[in-house]
Amino acid sequence: MKLHIWISLYSFLAYEIHHVSSITYSCNRAAECGCSKNNAVLTKIVGGESAVESSWAWAASLQKLTAGHFCGGTIISASHILTAAHCVEDTSDIVRNVKVFVGIDKLSNIQVPTAQQRSIVRVFSHPQYNPQTHANDIAILQLDKPLSISSANGTPRVCLPYVAPTSMTGDYPFLPSTLVAIGWGVLTSGSSSIYFNQHLQQVTLATIGSDHRMCRSVIQNRRLQFCAGVVGGGKDTCQGDSGGPLMHFDDKERRWVLVGVTSYGIRCADPNYAGVYTRVSVYRDWIRSIVGSGCAEIPINGTGRVTTNSAQNVLMPYYSLTVSLFSFMCAIFFNNINKC
Repeated sequence: MKLHIWISLYSFLAYEIHHVSSITYSCNRAAECGCSKNNAVLTKIVGGESAVESSWAWAASLQKLTAGHFCGGTIISASHILTAAHCVEDTSDIVRNVKVFVGIDKLSNIQVPTAQQRSIVRVFSHPQYNPQTHANDIAILQLDKPLSISSANGTPRVCLPYVAPTSMTGDYPFLPSTLVAIGWGVLTSGSSSIYFNQHLQQVTLATIGSDHRMCRSVIQNRRLQFCAGVVGGGKDTCQGDSGGPLMHFDDKERRWVLVGVTSYGIRCADPNYAGVYTRVSVYRDWIRSIVGSGCAEIPINGTGRVTTNSAQNVLMPYYSLTVSLFSFMCAIFFNNINKC
């Protein structure tokens, strides 16, 4: 009888987790940036998940001719990819031996109609990049020929933030904000294997204040960097995701805004350490000096605060309660089993 009750409770919780946690971000198809061919749908509570096909079409994979994918990037204009400076330190090697792939969901899908491949003709690493502190860990790659970019053909560009007043750039993304990171990196901390058919992964994170215990021990420069993760761990970017985008969905504009570049962290999804991201808003003038008018921006009112996505905010307590009940059930029923 007790077994029947526990199974029924488990079935109910599993059903609720599946249905309650699904969030669809319906974007503005007419927008000039920040909206892919398909809406992004995020459904899982713990860990990352495979992205919906063509929902993050500005994602770029940097691949070496002999070693495959090693870092991510983001389309910010038809001729430019934004990435991390630590991904492209050997500029001559990058120009000779690295290709950029966009319009793909699986790394192996380089023959799909939306796929585009480009060579790199120039690397613009930030002149003040410091590999010891990871400060200014940002770079722009100039492609050998422009990409065909539009929401219609499945390869758009992401929106960049323009924070006004500019004195607030070091505060964006504001606290609290729900963010989404994507990439083709490894799926577990300590792993070094990125499979040739790896599917683009997505994970929902949140801004974490620089004074929080998970952030203060890892962040080096609070103006140029910020932390994101989940209190208690379990969600994070990892090796191979470096250089990829961390984004916020602007509910008013219904567009995705690039707020961070995946930079560094201690292990992955560790409960003691958040991931650290380069703060894109600080680099507006530098980006525009290279890209010119080719990028697209969303004005951010720095006098207000961008808050956590309302649906996510309302549901998070329910998620926590559901997971806690499930864990409690496992502990009682399976008693001596280490994992449930």
